[in-house]
Amino acid sequence: REHRIRCAFHDPQSGKAALKAIMEGNTITTAVLDEQGADIAAGEELYFTLMRRVGEGMRGCLGR
Repeated sequence: REHRIRCAFHDPQSGKAALKAIMEGNTITTAVLDEQGADIAAGEELYFTLMRRVGEGMRGCLGR
């Protein structure tokens, strides 16, 4: 609260449970950032798709 944190990120591998426990009692928005691109098909567009998704996740969470 003191630092007015609006958003917290977690990756799909670690899950949201640990983050929820840390944030208990706060109204912070959470978002998934899959920095590994686990569900993106291999190929020449992998990196660009990964970067686009990370950017969209950040914008969606921080823009609220």
